[in-house]
Amino acid sequence: MDIYTVVKTRRSIRRFSQSPVSVEVLEKIIDAARYAPSGGNVQPWKIIVVVDEEKVSEIFDNIFWLKAAGKPTKGEAPTGYFIILGNPEMSKCYREDCCALIQNILLLCCAENIGTCWIGSFIREKICEICSIPSPWEIVGVIAFGYPKEEVMSEEGIRGVAPSRDDRGVLHVFKRPMKEIFYINEFGKEY
Repeated sequence: MDIYTVVKTRRSIRRFSQSPVSVEVLEKIIDAARYAPSGGNVQPWKIIVVVDEEKVSEIFDNIFWLKAAGKPTKGEAPTGYFIILGNPEMSKCYREDCCALIQNILLLCCAENIGTCWIGSFIREKICEICSIPSPWEIVGVIAFGYPKEEVMSEEGIRGVAPSRDDRGVLHVFKRPMKEIFYINEFGKEY
């Protein structure tokens, strides 16, 4: 899959088959993702890949899903999580650096036909406890992953329109048209 196809087809997946992703594939993804840019090449990140069934279940119980898409049932839950940690003592821009790493992980998973959902709403203290995360490391992001069990379609739409499911269970996600976001040389000058 070429990079443009990966970027345009990667969508957040919230329903997963229960087939586990192999450790070899996860290692391949992390090995490539670590080449993300970071300010001053500090690389102020650590990645915990959680695949232990008990820990995966505990994390599932401590995250919040997009209300419009609905919370997956236990039989559709992720088979694992990437926990992305940043260190504020290493870099002032650790969050931005970790976001570049997260984007790499999302795109690499898509290229491997693995579904992902970047989750920003979760109970930090509980996940730190579950994964034994020491200070000063902070959770910058949680990425649920697994092989997709749902179809998600992107369509041009209006900003602020929440994703919605149709009668077949397909999740429709709306993206703003180019003319609303792309200017040439100055703000407001359409391309």
